[in-house]
Amino acid sequence: IDRINAMAQPARIPVIDFSNPSESRDKLAKEIVDALQTVGFLFLDNVAGFDRETIEQAAKWFYNLPESSKYSLATKSFNPQNKNIYRGYFPADAQDSNYKEGYEITEELNDEECSRIGFPLYEPNRWPSAGEEETKWFRSVVYNHYLLMHNTALEVSRLIARGFGADESWFDNMFSPYPLSTLRIVNYPIRPQPIPDCARDGEYILHCGGHTDTPFITLLATFDYPGLQIQDENEQWLDVPVRSNSLVLNIGDVLSEVTGRHLKATRHRVVDMGRHRQSVPYFLEPRFDVNINRNIVDPDEIQDEKEVQYGPWLLQNFKNKGYVEYKDLLK
Repeated sequence: IDRINAMAQPARIPVIDFSNPSESRDKLAKEIVDALQTVGFLFLDNVAGFDRETIEQAAKWFYNLPESSKYSLATKSFNPQNKNIYRGYFPADAQDSNYKEGYEITEELNDEECSRIGFPLYEPNRWPSAGEEETKWFRSVVYNHYLLMHNTALEVSRLIARGFGADESWFDNMFSPYPLSTLRIVNYPIRPQPIPDCARDGEYILHCGGHTDTPFITLLATFDYPGLQIQDENEQWLDVPVRSNSLVLNIGDVLSEVTGRHLKATRHRVVDMGRHRQSVPYFLEPRFDVNINRNIVDPDEIQDEKEVQYGPWLLQNFKNKGYVEYKDLLK
């Protein structure tokens, strides 16, 4: 059998109750920091306003669109007639270790605002054609989910700051105005035969290869789909259990560095379980000109070192990690 639905040991993922984050903040801050110092992943339960069924319906609606409709939103790499280079749709590449298609949005900005900011990754969102009730519904659901995830991630960042004994607002100015945050609707089709060698790891076939996330905080809606795995300190891959109506939270390289690597950016991947899969990750990202060369644990430690702006650092990171969806970015 070429495709084996292998099962790894389940990972022990801490569960954080987020039903009332305004109460018992010291306790909540400690629980979050402890989880991110050890496992690097946690489940966030009871996030007010999180409507898992509706965002899942929106994801299914988008990927049921005709190919021509999706390609009309594609980045210039995949549709040379389009001007958008970063936001929009990208198709799956069967020869890559990552076999997924995605649709990305960010904070709503118009052309004038993007020109004024002057950094090339800022561009207006590309939405499915306006006018029909369904497209209006999709746009409303997806953008409201973006705003909810953004505000939830900001609240988590404040609790992390509190957990390190800093003022809760320590991170706030990194995300305002104009964060580069991203909401991505991901579709993982069943990988066609033949399977390329780069998509194999022993008995596993990969949908998305092992990686750490780049930005600050990731909030992931996995719905009821298995396949997500994390790597432990012994380099063993462990299954992340399915937990309906929860968000999976992990952190990226930037937050790990800003906390002096006290918090773990844990390697993770998605394995092909022989079935179709969808997920909706949100990535909290700083604005382009923020200095990310700072340290909440020891603020004096990096005072004399040069500034590292997030935007240029991000572009270099895309090149280093070889993301296929950004392969032609800013050629």
